[in-house]
Amino acid sequence: MIFKLNFEIDFFKGLKNLSKYFKIYSTINLQLIEA
Repeated sequence: MIFKLNFEIDFFKGLKNLSKYFKIYSTINLQLIEA
């Protein structure tokens, strides 16, 4: 139970980080397209 909870927290933390990097990546792509 605790292990599952920790895994889920880490998993969602990882997802949040991924979406953050993806946002940064999309912003860079948009700037490159506009340039």
